[in-house]
This record gives sequence, structure tokens and C-alpha cells, in this order.
Amino acid sequence: MKYICCLFVVSALALANPMQPFQLGALLDEIEANQGIPPKPMDTTGLDSKLQSVLNLYFQKSLGGEANWKKVDTLLLKGEIRFPDGETLAFKNYRKKPDLNKTIVYLPEDFEIIHSFDGLEAWEWLTYESPEPCLMSPELALDFTRDACFGSHLIYPLLPNKKLEYLGPQIVDEKPQLLVKVSLPNDQHVQIGLNASGFQVSEETINSIDGKKRRTIQSDFKTITGVVIPFKTKTFFDEEWIHEVRIDSAVFNKGVYSWMFKN
Repeated sequence: MKYICCLFVVSALALANPMQPFQLGALLDEIEANQGIPPKPMDTTGLDSKLQSVLNLYFQKSLGGEANWKKVDTLLLKGEIRFPDGETLAFKNYRKKPDLNKTIVYLPEDFEIIHSFDGLEAWEWLTYESPEPCLMSPELALDFTRDACFGSHLIYPLLPNKKLEYLGPQIVDEKPQLLVKVSLPNDQHVQIGLNASGFQVSEETINSIDGKKRRTIQSDFKTITGVVIPFKTKTFFDEEWIHEVRIDSAVFNKGVYSWMFKN
């Protein structure tokens, strides 16, 4: 099934990666458990002034500011995935702060591909292969948990051992972007591009499975409950177009509960 290769393929030759998955919720809980004060979302205290300006633009224009962001806790997305040959598959994506994430891709003959992170463990279920779910491979879990964060990796600038670097204005895909490089505590990196309106329009990461550069291009923005959402995202691996995700509906604070992410 080609769509498995495109979306969630696990190389049979991949070696176990010693890098630990980035788990935002677990890190915040650990700080609080050690009687520390967890970093606040959107706190840019002490950062470079240019970086602060770019981040504040994003926080205000994309998330509606701190007050609005506090009001949203869950998100339910429905849409379809389109492949270069024209085939489409329906999907649902459930999200809950700070990093619970579950995606269901609906296959022909009532089969499903399910990937989920419950805050502690990442698991998958290929229903055409197995009667029950299992833990993700370490390589797949690295990328899935990194991408599970509710919102983006810009929201907690002061998370311990995390670094944000403003790379300045650059031309990407023949369009001007404000680029920010995020280095996560586990040494994974995410490069985020914003447009002049403060919307995230691109993201670059490295695929932990095969080392390929994964690039996404976001467009067709709509504002839902004060938060800007890209209703179209194209994904490339080393510049090869892999698939396009189109959102049909996006609903905040309805239809998503913590138990849904458990296996």
C-alpha cells in the first residue's frame, strides 16, 4: 500500500536511534514536580529583540494573543489526504494541549491506520495487519511526538534546554519569509517560516527514519475561534512531493477527550 510508505513507512534497515523523544507535557510536569515554575506560553522575556518581535507577531496574528490561546484546549480536524496520482483518503486528527495527538486515516475495505501519542507513549495500529495496537518504532515515535505539540514549537520559547534562533528574512519558494530555527532539548531541530502577516507558511525537519528533509508548505488560511489554521498543507521529502492535506472542518473545544488517545 503506497500510502503507508508515503505517510508512516518504517525502514526495515533502520537502526534503533538513541535519541529520546521530545515530550512537551512530560517536561512541563517534571519541572512542576521538582517544585519549579513551568515556563509560560508566549513568554519571550530576555530573548533577542528581533526574535521577540517575530514571535509576538506570530502570537498575536496566528493565535489571537495570550488571552485567546488560553481559551482553546482541544482541536478536531477532518479532511482528506491527496496523493500525486490523484488518490484520496479521508482522515481525522484529534489534538489536546499540550501534546496529545491522534490521527486516523481511513483505508479502503474499512481498514484504518491509527497513530497516537497519549503524553507518555506513542502507539500505532495498522488494522489490516494486526488485531490490536502496538508501540511505535523508536524512529517513528521520535518524529510523531515532536510533531504532536498543540500549536507549534514557538509557543514555549523559554522551555529549559530549548533554543530559538531568528535567521532573518529570506526568500523561500520565491516568497519572503521570516525564519526561526528551533533546537529542542533532545537535539531535534525545526525550522519555521512565517509570512509578513505572522502566519506559519513553512516548516522543515529531518525525518528520523531515513534522514530525508521533510518540508511542508501551508496555505489557505482561515481563522477559527481566533486561531489561524492552514486548510492546505503540501509535504515534500527531499523536494519530492509526497502528499497534500486538505482540511474540511476544524472545531476547537468539542468532541476531544483525554481517554481517546489511549490504546
